[in-house]
Formats: sequence, C-alpha cells, structure tokens
Amino acid sequence: YGPGEYSANDVLGRGEADACLLVGSEGVPALSPAAREHLQAVPTICLDYPTVESFVRPTVRFTTAVYGVHRPGTAYRMDEVPIPLRVVLPSDYHSDAEVLNAVANRTEWRGPQPPLSCERTGGATGPFESAEPAE
Repeated sequence: YGPGEYSANDVLGRGEADACLLVGSEGVPALSPAAREHLQAVPTICLDYPTVESFVRPTVRFTTAVYGVHRPGTAYRMDEVPIPLRVVLPSDYHSDAEVLNAVANRTEWRGPQPPLSCERTGGATGPFESAEPAE
C-alpha cells in the first residue's frame, strides 16, 4: 500500500506511463507541470463530453454522451437515495462504456492475463462494428 504511488499525477510525473487513457480531461490542469509535460509526450486517448474544452491535445479524442442529458443514468442525493435520470436531448453520441468496450475489443492484451474488467467477445459489437472485409 502506497498512497499516491500509482496516482495519475505521480506515474506521469515520474515519466513511467507509455500511454494514457483519460475518461474526462477536466482534471488535467490540476496535474503537476512534470505530469502535464509527460502527458503531451505519450499517445493519449481522451473521452470528453461535447462542451468540454480539452487542456491536452490527445492523439485520439472521442466525444461521448452526457448522462442525464443524452443518455439515461443515475444520480445520488447526499443521503444516498438514487435518482433516475432521463434523456432530455437525444443524440448520436456513444456512452463512455460503449467507447471503452469498443477500444478494449480492438486492443491486444500483452500482459500475463486479460484485465478483469475487459470482456473479450472475439470481435466488435454495437455501434463500432468492424469494417473488415468478409472472406
């Protein structure tokens, strides 16, 4: 256990990251100058809402839906009571989960075992269908 040892700020600041996946880039200005500098030096994928002005120039940027605006979701009151959120402005933006699953399904895992949160389906699904030619 090492608090801060694996925080984004510390890993980027030490130059240990080979790439970065940002789910929302609003926190980038709070990073140390060394972390922000390293972030600009590595390939970066960024998922941001339509109105977010990114503080980093990503290699790839996905514009994603806002929960409770473009997609249904759940908010929690201070007393932990869930409040369902409805779509108020339909859009074609994909959810963070859809984009992350599509990226995971197209990424070859080279570690000792696949990450627990990544389901391998053998191919793309949903709105990100592969455009590979049929044999």
